[in-house]
Amino acid sequence: MPGWVDSFGDSCKWYELDEFSNERCSFDGNDVGPDGQNANEACCVCGGGTTTCEDDLDFTFVLKNGKTKKCAWFTNSLDKAPIRKSRYCGDPNIMNACSETCGLCDGITCYDNPRFIFVLGNGRERDCEWLTKKPEQASARISIHCERLDVSRACRETCGTCDV
Repeated sequence: MPGWVDSFGDSCKWYELDEFSNERCSFDGNDVGPDGQNANEACCVCGGGTTTCEDDLDFTFVLKNGKTKKCAWFTNSLDKAPIRKSRYCGDPNIMNACSETCGLCDGITCYDNPRFIFVLGNGRERDCEWLTKKPEQASARISIHCERLDVSRACRETCGTCDV
């Protein structure tokens, strides 16, 4: 299903990437995404899914400034498109409705999930942004925390795991 993602932000493309797609569907296929579906229901490679990929032309969403926009807004200014996509395509509702524009039809999008929170050994909660918040600590934080599967899957851009 175009635009579908699991709770880690993985699209159907992640499930079909290599010879392990059957194992990925078996082990991770029941991971439910924000829309309530799992990969076994939403992804063709796992036995579900659909074959169309397009933006929902009737879908609207509200920007942080309160203005209402449609999917086409992302690309009506090519200079601003990358920033707009990184800012809003992380929202599962927008990502699902604007699947073509957000890049889900062509493969795995490369961004950090803005809603993802992970817990450090000391019990403190952190997000993907924290990994690079202090430039002098970024390299160490990335090498330590991106080893965790949940972090590497949710913080793809920061961890450099877009192609995995």
